[in-house]
Amino acid sequence: MNRNSGLDLIRVAAALSVFVFHLEYVGGVAFVPLVGPHGFVAVDVFFVLSGYLVYRPFLRGPMPVSLYARRRAGRIAPAMLLAIAFAVAVTPRIAPAGLLVLWSLLLEIAFYACLPLLAVIVAGSPRRLAALIMGSLAVDLVALAAGGYETLPDVTRFPAVAWIFGLGMMTAMVEKRRPELLRRWYLLPLGAIVLASGLISGQNTMLDFEIAGGAALLVAGCVGRPARLPLAPLAAELSYPFYLWHLTLILALLGLGLHGSELMLAAFVLALTESVPLAQIGRAHV
Repeated sequence: MNRNSGLDLIRVAAALSVFVFHLEYVGGVAFVPLVGPHGFVAVDVFFVLSGYLVYRPFLRGPMPVSLYARRRAGRIAPAMLLAIAFAVAVTPRIAPAGLLVLWSLLLEIAFYACLPLLAVIVAGSPRRLAALIMGSLAVDLVALAAGGYETLPDVTRFPAVAWIFGLGMMTAMVEKRRPELLRRWYLLPLGAIVLASGLISGQNTMLDFEIAGGAALLVAGCVGRPARLPLAPLAAELSYPFYLWHLTLILALLGLGLHGSELMLAAFVLALTESVPLAQIGRAHV
C-alpha cells in the first residue's frame, strides 16, 4: 500500500517518546517535562497503529495464513534477533535489563498470532468488533481494580490490552465502510488534545485510556487526510530497531561513565546508526 507519512511520523514520535522516558527513568536525563515521566505509554500508540495496519489487508479479502505469517516474521524477526544478539554479545551483564523493551513486542506477537482468528470472528462487522473491544476493556478494568497485572508474564496481558489493538482495527473498518467519517478536520487536533490531557494529568489509572483514545483519533485523522513526505518512510523503518536496542545502549553508556547531554547524544546517535542497516529489510515487508 502507499505509505502514509502521518502514520510514519506518529510511529517515529512514539519511539522517541520511549527513548526520552528511558533517558529520564534510567539515565536521569530530564529534558521533556511531560513526555519524560510518561513516555512509556507511547507503547499504546504502537498497538493502535498495529491494529490498523495489520488488520487492513484482511478487509480486502481472504488472507493466506502462510503469507501473513511470512510477512509478519520478516517484519519483526531480523531486528529483534539482532537486538538480542547485540545485547548478549556486547553487554552480557546488562542484557536482561536492556531487553526489557521486548515486553511490548511479546504483546505485538500475541496480536499477530490471534489476528487471523479474530478476523474470522469479526467478519467485517463493526458490532462484533465493538463487542470484542468492550470485552477486552472489561478485562482491563477488572485487572486494574484488582491492583494490576504487573506480576504476570507479559504475554498473558494480551486479553487486557487487546482493546487497544481493536481501536486500530476499528479505524481500518471505518476506512473501508465509511471513509468520509475520517476526513473530519477536527480529528487530528482532538487527538492531540486528548493525548496532551493524558500526559498533563498523569493519572496512571486513566493514562492508557487517554493515550490509546488520542492515538486512535490521530491515526483516524492521518488516514482521512493522507500526506507524503520524502524521508518519513525511512524514519519510520529506523524507529523499530531504534526502539529495540536504545535501552541497551543507554545502560552500556552509563556503565562507561557518560551522563547528561553526553549520554543523550551518544545513545541517540549510536542507536540511530545501528538501525540504518535494517531499514531496507523492514521496508521490504511493509
